[in-house]
Amino acid sequence: MLVYLKNVTVKDPRFNLSGANEVKVFFGKKPPKDGAKTTDEKPEKSKFGGNIDVDFGEVEKIVATGAVLLEQIATEEGKEPIKASGAIFSYHVKEDQATISGGFPWVIQGTTYLRAKQPNLTLRLSPKAGTFNTEGDWEMGGNIEQKK
Repeated sequence: MLVYLKNVTVKDPRFNLSGANEVKVFFGKKPPKDGAKTTDEKPEKSKFGGNIDVDFGEVEKIVATGAVLLEQIATEEGKEPIKASGAIFSYHVKEDQATISGGFPWVIQGTTYLRAKQPNLTLRLSPKAGTFNTEGDWEMGGNIEQKK
């Protein structure tokens, strides 16, 4: 796991994330190469601490807290990009599922907007596909008849 602190910005081909006070990046375990030592084996004392070699696995999840702003860059199906904000952002990379909650989350897509009427409601979205859904009581506005 890597932890970044204070006004963190993340740039990804699918989205930009800004305003986070803390971002945690969780990595999966990387399978050992053929003939490589397993993690249970003890390192040789002469090499311990020297020539530090870090080999992270693939990113599995990103969790950000603070006044988090997500700005989608492009969608698969040519939909309007999404802009959304909340206090907690969680993104599961393999599933392409993001969750925004905490505070009063909001989302804008084209001329349509939704804002939570109660604190701590949940917004689920797919940064790749440009789709989202909400749970709970949300205020909706804008031109909702316009094609997204």
